[in-house]
This record gives sequence, C-alpha cells and structure tokens, in this order.
Amino acid sequence: MAKKRHKAEEKVVFKKPDFDEKEYMKKELLNAKVGIITFFYAVPYGVVSWQLALADLAILGLLAVIIGILSLKRVYPYLGIDIEDFEKKTWLGNGAVLVFTWLSIWVLLLNPPFSDMASPDITDVQVLGSSVNWTKVSRGAHPNLPVLLGDDNVRIKAKVVDNVGISRVEIQVRDVLQEGGLIGGEEPHYYGSYFTVDVSLINTADVVISAWDEAGHKSTFSFTLLFT
Repeated sequence: MAKKRHKAEEKVVFKKPDFDEKEYMKKELLNAKVGIITFFYAVPYGVVSWQLALADLAILGLLAVIIGILSLKRVYPYLGIDIEDFEKKTWLGNGAVLVFTWLSIWVLLLNPPFSDMASPDITDVQVLGSSVNWTKVSRGAHPNLPVLLGDDNVRIKAKVVDNVGISRVEIQVRDVLQEGGLIGGEEPHYYGSYFTVDVSLINTADVVISAWDEAGHKSTFSFTLLFT
C-alpha cells in the first residue's frame, strides 16, 4: 500500500521543447520582407484608384484592389518568395496590409493638395429688408422665408466656403411676375467668408446663389423671397 502511494506521488518531469532559434529568426525575417513587399505593391493600386476616381470611375478602383489581392500568389513567387508554408492567417494578414495601404494612398490623393473633389458649401443664407431683420432662410419656398412689405431694399448674404478656395460667387435675383426678369446679378461684395448683394424689390423674386471653386466645381442655393 505504501509502495503504491509513493508511486502516485512521484513528480512528473517537464521536458522543455526544443527551440530552433535560427528557424524562428528566418521565419520572422521572411514575414517582415513579405510585409514590406506588400506595402510597396499596394501603392500603385492606390494611385490607379485615385485616377479612376478623378474620372468618375471610383467603382473600378475597388475592382483594382481586388485584382491586387488575388495577384499576390503570383507576385511573391516571382520575387523569389516560397509560399508553400504560408498559413491562412499569413495570407489574411498580407491581404489586410495591401487593403489598408491602398486605402490610405487613395484617401490621401483624393484630398488637397493632390486633388479637389468637393464642391463649395453654401450655408447661413440670410435676408435683411427695411421691414424685416436678418432672417435665416433655407432652400425652396418655405413658411420661414421673410415676407417683404412695399417697395423694399433687400440685402442678401451667404457664407460660402471650400476646402481649397472660392473662385467666384454670383447671386441672381429674378422678378417672378415680370417673366423672370433679372433684378440683380452682379458678383456680390466679399466680407470674410460672407458674400452680400443689395437689390430693390417690388415683386416676389426667385434667388439663386451660385459658387465655383478653383477646380471648377459648382454649388447652388435657391429660394423665393415673398413680397406683398
């Protein structure tokens, strides 16, 4: 009985597994090399996607990165990299490196100073009349638009901004009752980021604010001034 207890109490000896340091370093260097290759391989795909986006073919930019991912199996062997021992997680990791690098390059090139994809932003449009204090208006004919009384001198102002720069702003005011005759259409005065124009109204009028940036993109903001 004592013999059995002694046998059960014997300690299990843990044998440390062999560690091949040379093989480990070789594998890590290979992974680093593959990561660098994948990074630089993704750069031209980002440039191609950028050019396609400029040509209004952004969907083809997505197709380009898919082609890039699928072509990795041919690129690595061509550069002398043995892919036989690549695990699934290795392929997923390298695919992620390509996608994030491609996306970073694409987004970077879509913004200034490389390109300007955004149109000007027209906001904070307000109207001032002799019978109406500064009143903020929104697009279209809405109840919150000011009702001007009698023959009224009106000032219209709008905030116009752009991510690069504004090249021109125009505020056109057309008489609704006089077959859309132009009442005012000169380029407005500029104060900071605000543009203003003064017109004399005798009827209800349609107002169209147009803005162009340095890349030629255009934005418009239109509403109707009610007049009694």
